[in-house]
Amino acid sequence: MVTLHDVAREAGVSISTVSRALSEPERVAESTRKRVAAIVDQLGYKPNRAASLLRSGRTGSIGLVVPDLENPYFASMTKGVQARALEFDTAVLVGDSDEDPRREADLVEALSQQTDGLIIGAPRNLDADLERLGKMRLVLVNAEASGVLSVSVDYALAMELAIAHLRSLGHRRIAYVGGPVGSRSDARRREGLKRAT
Repeated sequence: MVTLHDVAREAGVSISTVSRALSEPERVAESTRKRVAAIVDQLGYKPNRAASLLRSGRTGSIGLVVPDLENPYFASMTKGVQARALEFDTAVLVGDSDEDPRREADLVEALSQQTDGLIIGAPRNLDADLERLGKMRLVLVNAEASGVLSVSVDYALAMELAIAHLRSLGHRRIAYVGGPVGSRSDARRREGLKRAT
């Protein structure tokens, strides 16, 4: 395995110069940078990602906590998060709370210590989660809290639009099969349903 030391020796520069040439090229003379780049290519050097992350104090991963991976909504969301993270060479650690607020709290606690940030999908234990996380980078999905980034669906409006569409097709008797008791999204859908009827 080719090391940073090997590249430095071949290029006739210090290890710190090689490191700067790779991570902060603007701080290295162009001729030196080109020589280091040529040696890197010639030797096939690949930086050690774990070592780089260790030096930076980052993990290179994010956590994702969802209430139920068998739910197609959260399965699709998980795939989307993973696809986007891959574009940034970031790993995703996924936890399924199985709709259990205590399990969610445990997952949030564990993942917050192993990742650079967390995404919590439809949290069941939002106040306790926020208390645990402090200053952690956080995004909520289908939940809102002051001062926290969030992504939400306007379920009430979606329900109103769905009812309007069905009525425009001539339907007059429309049934709604609701979600689990205590589901915020189901409560919002029911609001839209009431407004639409």
